[in-house]
Amino acid sequence: MSISWTQSQLRAIYEAQNEEKFDKAFDAAFSPSYEIRANHKLSTLDDFRASVSRIRAEGRVEVPTPSQENTITASNSSDEVVAGMFKLIVHRSIPLKATQDETYMIHFSASVHADKGDGRRITSFYHTSVKTTPSSS
Repeated sequence: MSISWTQSQLRAIYEAQNEEKFDKAFDAAFSPSYEIRANHKLSTLDDFRASVSRIRAEGRVEVPTPSQENTITASNSSDEVVAGMFKLIVHRSIPLKATQDETYMIHFSASVHADKGDGRRITSFYHTSVKTTPSSS
């Protein structure tokens, strides 16, 4: 059941309360040998980490429990390919203004490899992020 594991890892990354937990969650989720595409562009792990950090810096991030609906899992030998989506809410507090939430829909596809003795790691990751909150004028 790598879909639940993958969703749990992504949730831990986005909701990490400090940099130490954020780094630990990233290292636990991604293999040292990986391929990442963010919004269909080849990316490095450091660039992807920085883009997630920018979202986290906007405010407190909440990932409501992802649904198991609209998920796909296919496996062969020690690899499993999973795909799904989840909502990401950034609660922003703006001084002297009401809290403004921003919502993103995150779609992902991941190849999860069972490492020997080290658990599972994502070796290939496609991540598409779409901001769904209307812009305020």
